[in-house]
Amino acid sequence: MTLPKGRRRARSAEEKAGRETDFVAAARRALETMHYDEVTVAHVATRAGLTKASAYLYFPTKESLFLRVTEIELDVWFRTLEGALKKTRPAAIPALIARTLSGAPVLLQLLTLLHGRIERNLTLAEIARFKAFLAGALDRVGRALEARLALAPGQGAHLLLRAHALTIGLKQVSDPPARVRQVIETDPALAAMTPDFETELAAALADWLAAWRA
Repeated sequence: MTLPKGRRRARSAEEKAGRETDFVAAARRALETMHYDEVTVAHVATRAGLTKASAYLYFPTKESLFLRVTEIELDVWFRTLEGALKKTRPAAIPALIARTLSGAPVLLQLLTLLHGRIERNLTLAEIARFKAFLAGALDRVGRALEARLALAPGQGAHLLLRAHALTIGLKQVSDPPARVRQVIETDPALAAMTPDFETELAAALADWLAAWRA
């Protein structure tokens, strides 16, 4: 197997970890300008300076690769939210959740694909590891939300799960495929079919919090 010029086979654990990091970073960059369906493992490997064959040494499937990207994106978002909670008024927290999600377009694209596409072609070990990561993050950030919003135990994680479910639906409705958008934009009567993602998510979360406190 011939590797790209200047790239010999990784030997040490550190080199292998570095190659894996390069591959994941290249996959994330691809999603900044392309849709998931357009991205291939070969395309990502070229961006990372690897061959397609060597790429499969790190991730056995495209779904495995993008699950890792999803995990990293989620971890960044959870930590961003957790840090911002400390300096945000409780009444502004629904808007904070919506704003930080709206500002993470790669994460939003992956979340709309996570359950219906990405999770369908993973090993049981990959699923278990990802769900364990998610459970830990929901518990940690959920407890931070409970402290800031005076919620009962478990309600913080529940709020995050509701935000997750609503994010998937709202993102798909607010950002339809190009051909659908073309039809909608030619008829003013259809404008309500593409609501603003950030505005609608913030409003829904605020309504839920108000209902819990009623």
